[in-house]
Amino acid sequence: MELRCRGTGTASARSLSRRDESLVLTGPRECGVQDIDPPIAVPGGVIIDVHRAGGVAGTDIEFYIGQMPYLHEGHAQYADATRARWMGTVSAVR
Repeated sequence: MELRCRGTGTASARSLSRRDESLVLTGPRECGVQDIDPPIAVPGGVIIDVHRAGGVAGTDIEFYIGQMPYLHEGHAQYADATRARWMGTVSAVR
């Protein structure tokens, strides 16, 4: 799997599996792999080490191209890390 984002080159699925990197959508049709702070479990939360990214849904495409209603209604905004449709192992519970 490869993701091509304008101005940022190519990110392979292998590079996205690192715990300290995330694919971040920074604007319509703009994204890139960015270093992020390690996650910390909040009370009642868990940390999951992601092993495999899943599919892409229609809302993902709408968000990527800037046509998601949540963007225009103020319920979502850029920059946003992708975080849906993945599989992994629970590594921390709080």
